[in-house]
Amino acid sequence: MRTNSSGDVSGRTGGSPSAYSATERRRDVSRRRFLAAAAAAVGAPAIVAAGRAAETTARGGLIDCQSHLFCQELVALMEKRSSDPVVFVRDGMRVVKMGDWLRKIPPHYLDVDVKLAAMDAAGVERTALSINDPGPEWFGDQEEMGFGVRVATPITEKNGGLITTSTGGKTAKATWGKAFDWCDYSGLIGDRRAGVTLMPDPANFRPSWFHNRDYGLMVANTFGRQAMKQGNVSRVEVKKGETLRLRFGVLLHSATPDQNADLAAAYRDFLSLLPKPAP
Repeated sequence: MRTNSSGDVSGRTGGSPSAYSATERRRDVSRRRFLAAAAAAVGAPAIVAAGRAAETTARGGLIDCQSHLFCQELVALMEKRSSDPVVFVRDGMRVVKMGDWLRKIPPHYLDVDVKLAAMDAAGVERTALSINDPGPEWFGDQEEMGFGVRVATPITEKNGGLITTSTGGKTAKATWGKAFDWCDYSGLIGDRRAGVTLMPDPANFRPSWFHNRDYGLMVANTFGRQAMKQGNVSRVEVKKGETLRLRFGVLLHSATPDQNADLAAAYRDFLSLLPKPAP
């Protein structure tokens, strides 16, 4: 058994207040496409090229349930740290340390071309990614945690945008540190009112307190209990073999300035898509 700390996200888009899909779609993604897409997002063309070049070379069929590829820049940063996570050298080998957990970082864990070649040689085509290897994993307590978004500059509160919540709360200051069924950030872009709504799953292990800012940040924070001024410091540990699952709904909406998205209806739709609790 391996620990798998995971989060499910259900996204919704719409061109009008009521136009959002109630259909969930899942698609298998090969590791090569995942690497290429992730690298494109952070501007790493060499990894993009390697991912594309290797896309069709696998013999096919095998699924790698857990693997390791470390970003060299991140390793270099952790080598300079004085507190966990840190990287140090032991017997000529880099080692990453997090609490009592240690993981060796052999050279091939730092080279995407070598990694892809090893996968191809083993016939690995698809992967299930895990952020934890193999545990325990723990989540600390700070306000910059959780599931969040940054909105476009024109619709930030500083530029006339509006934050609204399921209880009728408004403004970043008035909603900061409080829990809601949903929270929305919207404003005018040209001749359209556009926005994004975050909806935490009520079945998450704890309510999500919102870290909202007038410069465009909106975060549903499940972990930062003390940071959000809701109690004692929080430490959530996921032990080896355990699973932590968080779900959030996301609604992207756009309408004419005289229309408003029916966010309460969107939230009901999100709830209808969630797995039913076992009897």
